[in-house]
Amino acid sequence: MTPKMIPDLNARVMAGRAKAAAARAAESPTAQAPKPTAKPASPAGDRWPMLNDVVDYIARVMGEAELRTWIILYRDTKKNGLARTGMTDIARRSGMTRRGVVKAIAGLKARGLLEIADPGTIHGKPNTYRLKMPNLVNHGSLP
Repeated sequence: MTPKMIPDLNARVMAGRAKAAAARAAESPTAQAPKPTAKPASPAGDRWPMLNDVVDYIARVMGEAELRTWIILYRDTKKNGLARTGMTDIARRSGMTRRGVVKAIAGLKARGLLEIADPGTIHGKPNTYRLKMPNLVNHGSLP
């Protein structure tokens, strides 16, 4: 993806989000007022927008190993927004080698899509990860 394509992508992202918001508002005029009985938002926030952005805009620039790793970590993310999964387990579940997972995690970190919230130990405790989303509009370019 060239840098010239990024502003166009950002414009399309924002236009799509604005169109979706307008459609939701038109369908349900009372949806804007929060219900007093609604559950409070979890620390992880609403996970659907994150998944939608990855599928719609970011997956095309990710490598296959990065995408497989991201999906497994996304699936393992708890309500607190953290995923605690060993690299060997990710490798087994994704059909990759452990070394492939190490490279994929490094790639996700470099793209700003993942941070290690709590490093594990060599023998035993796995890393704890936090999935992140880059700001597609203000980032200037996709990682």
